[in-house]
Amino acid sequence: MLRFALSLAFLILPLSACGQTAPSAQAQAGETYELAPKPGTWLPEKGKIEVVEYFSYTCGHCAQFQPMVDAWKKNLPKDVVFRYLPNAYDVEFPYSRAYFAAEAAGALPKVHNDLFVAIHEDGRVPRNNATIDELAAYFAQRGLDREKMSAAMRSVAVTEQMKRAKQFVIDKRLGGTPTLVVAGKYVIKGETYREYLENLDKAIAMERANRAAAAKAGTAKPAAKPAP
Repeated sequence: MLRFALSLAFLILPLSACGQTAPSAQAQAGETYELAPKPGTWLPEKGKIEVVEYFSYTCGHCAQFQPMVDAWKKNLPKDVVFRYLPNAYDVEFPYSRAYFAAEAAGALPKVHNDLFVAIHEDGRVPRNNATIDELAAYFAQRGLDREKMSAAMRSVAVTEQMKRAKQFVIDKRLGGTPTLVVAGKYVIKGETYREYLENLDKAIAMERANRAAAAKAGTAKPAAKPAP
């Protein structure tokens, strides 16, 4: 689990130093990652290594981490898919319901990063205890239909997504945010944002190698039986 005790020097580290670096060493259980008690991806996609960021819009660390995630994603390998998963311990949490509603509306590119800014920088959205109506008003400011977004946040479909997300969190024993999960089984560890992303790259490389080895073993021809 990521523990954030960052120095000022690290906080001003250029983002380019945090993206898609070649792993300097192999991933090690207990050091770069912990195995999830119950494996399973959020949204299975054949041939893809899934990376999930468990986050919360109200989390200051998530807001700081978001630009580094964006920089990392610019060089996303073809065999990797990145997904967000909002805080889901409380299935009624309005901020996370807002995420799923925005996702369903295809509006995440317009609102995801800006919502961090609205909450943590300019106060357009309350940092604590925002209501669905207040979040619907925010969506209207971003050019979305206020009534439709309000209904979406209150919908059964979003409730079901929140329940699924909560189960994913329980299965992986996720605690604080942000937390990264690779292939539904490796919960990434790290002491700084930079180390966190480096360990993410290591876990992806390990999963890629494991899959290649498994595929090679599966296609290997069995040894011929000796003649009687």
